[in-house]
Amino acid sequence: MSAGGFTNMENGRVQFPFPYQPYDIQEQFMQALYKTLEQGKVGIFESPTGTGKSLSLICGALSWLTDHEEKRRQETAALLQEGEASLSTSSAPSSSAEPDWITDFVHKKADRDLVSKLKVRILMHFICVLWRVL
Repeated sequence: MSAGGFTNMENGRVQFPFPYQPYDIQEQFMQALYKTLEQGKVGIFESPTGTGKSLSLICGALSWLTDHEEKRRQETAALLQEGEASLSTSSAPSSSAEPDWITDFVHKKADRDLVSKLKVRILMHFICVLWRVL
């Protein structure tokens, strides 16, 4: 593995942004840490003295956090696009037999539901981040 860039794999990372060529034990440590965080589990890690546990922990955890944040951004962007699509279709004039006030209520409810979903997602994200920090 190169010490430079990194790429994601299905349940972990292929490479980590390590400042130099990591030893096998450091790569294994970072992979195990990343996988544990990705699965939302609790891990107990040990390694002999002088094997670079601190740096491996920092690089592995920050890599996971970066990837996690990017996934959340993509999910939020998808929700926003879904909401924008919903708004663009709801702004078209209604040809139904329903009164305008009912149609407006239904559209506004859909908008409120989307905003609520986004608020819950953001709140859960912050709770997860705080839980990991504590």
